[in-house]
Amino acid sequence: MINILTSATNRRNTWYLSYDGSLTISADFSGRSNTDYPWDSRREFIKTVVIEDGVTSIGDGAFDGCRVLASIKIPKSVTSIGENAFYGCSSLTSIELPSSVTSIGDGAFSYCRRLTSIVIPEGVSTICEDSFVSCSSLASIDIPSSVTSIGKNAFRGCSSLASIKVDKNNTVYDSRNDCNAIIVTSSNTLIAGCQNTIIPTSVTSIGKYAFYDCNSLTSIEIPLNVSSIDDWAFYKCSRLTSIKVDENNTVYDSRNNCNAIIETSSNMLIVGCQNTVIPSSVTSIGKDAFYECNSLTSIEIPSSVTSIGKNAFRNCCNITIIELPSSVTSIGDGAFDGCSGLTSIELPPSVTSIGVSVFSGCSSLTSIELPSSVTSIGNYAFSGCSSLTNIEFPLSVTSIGHYAFNDCSSLTSIVLPSSVTSIGGSAFSGCSSLTNVELPSGVTSISALAFGRCSSLTSIELPSSVTSIGNYAFYDCCNLMSVYSYATTPPELGDEVFSDIREEFIIIIPKGTKEDYEDRWGDFNYVEKR
Repeated sequence: MINILTSATNRRNTWYLSYDGSLTISADFSGRSNTDYPWDSRREFIKTVVIEDGVTSIGDGAFDGCRVLASIKIPKSVTSIGENAFYGCSSLTSIELPSSVTSIGDGAFSYCRRLTSIVIPEGVSTICEDSFVSCSSLASIDIPSSVTSIGKNAFRGCSSLASIKVDKNNTVYDSRNDCNAIIVTSSNTLIAGCQNTIIPTSVTSIGKYAFYDCNSLTSIEIPLNVSSIDDWAFYKCSRLTSIKVDENNTVYDSRNNCNAIIETSSNMLIVGCQNTVIPSSVTSIGKDAFYECNSLTSIEIPSSVTSIGKNAFRNCCNITIIELPSSVTSIGDGAFDGCSGLTSIELPPSVTSIGVSVFSGCSSLTSIELPSSVTSIGNYAFSGCSSLTNIEFPLSVTSIGHYAFNDCSSLTSIVLPSSVTSIGGSAFSGCSSLTNVELPSGVTSISALAFGRCSSLTSIELPSSVTSIGNYAFYDCCNLMSVYSYATTPPELGDEVFSDIREEFIIIIPKGTKEDYEDRWGDFNYVEKR
């Protein structure tokens, strides 16, 4: 006798879930999302699935998020696996697909992080995009001769892959010379590699995400015929120690044994590693060049470099010091984002702006000097720099972006220059040690949550130039005792600007303006001063 937890029978589906976590399905079921299935509210209890003979498909999102699902029995009547069918089934270690299956949908097994093996049966013609994304325990994959279409990123982030084989009778893909990779035969494009890949000399291009998150890859050699390397081809290959380009390659090089890939015509370094020595002939560091190179502790940037690309050193968490030469004029968004070990950096006088998230998450950065050439500080520029105690703003700065200094919890004082006219939303929110803020007379607007959660702030002066204060601008400033507003015409006040403050809180305003302030700002304790 089966102890039934819940069940349903109707003309669309027949199923039951027992108290031991076993789900049995005996008729076809389908859905456009995981909430379309009658067992949706019970996903956390499903440990095993038995699909009985006669069911022909596993629908989109059927078992999405069944995190304790450890085994499944699929009958030979099933011909297709739908989109995200097993997405995030993190306890699933192996699965046997019957020979009847012909297609595997988008994201079907994405984030099945414990999946170590899967046999793709002869008869499957299509492996859709993202099918096995981040199956980080998958050790090997065999592509049968029947596969004619592999979607983009199908095996992206399969960081434990050590063996990739394509059936020799496949007419669309191959793994020539036992190279441990998937190559599009007609175009000689390598689209998926692994830690043991040896790129054949006949390969002419390396596709997008080909080695994405292959963190067991320690060395790579680029043969002479490669003329195209797509974006993110070696993204997050954090353990790379050796990079070589064939000396006869006319498009790329690794000059001076630099352990990097350089685009010869532009002198741009596009892929680096922990042992890279940037040659003096390099003029730019490309986007994502050292992304998440965790073993990189220091790097010397030569005076020939004029630009550093987007996310170039992002998440290089063990780098402590970077010296930027005076030749650098531009630093891309997120260039040093997440460099949590970075303690100091000096910006050259040629830099005019601090872009989005450039130093976000640099939690060990204690101080930084902004050169007088800087005119703007972008969104999230220093967000999460929790050790930053002081920053001096040059007179050239005119704007401070949203979340620019969010959660800079060690910052104690801010003196904004007269050139600043706008303060972005949440610009200084969460600066819990901030005791002193000096706003210049040129500021016209204070955006939403600009100083929210500044729990050490006791008073602030609002210059007469301020015309608007955004929602929750001083939210949860729990020790704020007084606000000095010098505007004779009360600024436009957003919702809950001074919410969650002390009972003793007062607003000091110009003489003769109390009625206007009460009318526009509401019921506060006002004190008129000359």
